[in-house]
Amino acid sequence: MKAWFFLWVLLGLFSPFVQGIADEKEFEVVITPAASTVSINDFLTVHLRLTFPAGYQIDLKKLHQNLLRSSSFYEHPFTLVEMKIKNLQERAKGRFSQEIVLILQPRRLGELFLTFYDIDFIAENKSAPLKKIVSEIYPIKVTAPEITSQIPEDFAALLTFEKKLPMELSEENQKLLLNNPSLQKQEVERNIRQMHEKQLPWIQIGCFILITLYLCFFLKSFSIKKPLTSKQLAKIAKKSALAELRQLRSKQLPAKGLFDNFYVHLTDTLRTYIQKKYHIPAATSTTPEFLAEVAQSLVFSSSFRQQLAHFLQQADRVKFERYSPNIEECEIAYKLAIQFIQDDPI
Repeated sequence: MKAWFFLWVLLGLFSPFVQGIADEKEFEVVITPAASTVSINDFLTVHLRLTFPAGYQIDLKKLHQNLLRSSSFYEHPFTLVEMKIKNLQERAKGRFSQEIVLILQPRRLGELFLTFYDIDFIAENKSAPLKKIVSEIYPIKVTAPEITSQIPEDFAALLTFEKKLPMELSEENQKLLLNNPSLQKQEVERNIRQMHEKQLPWIQIGCFILITLYLCFFLKSFSIKKPLTSKQLAKIAKKSALAELRQLRSKQLPAKGLFDNFYVHLTDTLRTYIQKKYHIPAATSTTPEFLAEVAQSLVFSSSFRQQLAHFLQQADRVKFERYSPNIEECEIAYKLAIQFIQDDPI
């Protein structure tokens, strides 16, 4: 009694391992290439015979991806021309078989390796595990196509690159050409020479186009620009000064008590405009030096010179003597500067 109980316990412990082995054996893949050597112009037929239990199906998308997957830096070794999937057949209770026929086209010469890497079986029940079978590697030798020698009876009339067509060889000349390798070599060289003479010089044409484009771009980028006239320079200086004054007004510095900053920006804008327009060194001159230059110029009226002197002296008091003007004085100074620039003729 104890012996039977011990045997029953052992079967209970090892039954999952036995069942797992049986499940793995239910999946089987047999891959049969039709040939191990194939010409690059021919097709290679591959048969896949699959055996799997009910509730599973092969992952055709993964099979296709793995087939065309390259194992090196080259392109895909094969092109899938056609895939024939035959109907399921029930081999035994709960086990099915299916055959897939693949027609492949090799893409390069040499020794290629045909493999499907992992062949996946997907369960219809999502909770069931995915089953994988590792594919073997089948070396396939891809050879160049055979070129059959042309027999004298099927010798075609040779056409040359001469303008007079058609050109035909008599039977006597055909035999003479076939039996004389030196004449064949001369004929080939003559045809090649004529072909080279008649073809367009694409390399020279391409170089000429590139050089022409480069010269056009070079001459366009380094074209001599005409210098701006004094009227154009005055217009640019006026536009820039008015824009700076409007930006200064938008900051509302006097209302914030920043009288020093207000007068610095205001006088700098007016000095820069006069220097650009009348070529007077206003930006780097002191107030007495600048007023002396203005007094010597006949462009400015006496009333403007007086207003300008009062304006600059008040600005110096604010900047250097810590004078605190009121907002009305700042507004008068701003209007004087903007009115002079606006009314100044170009």
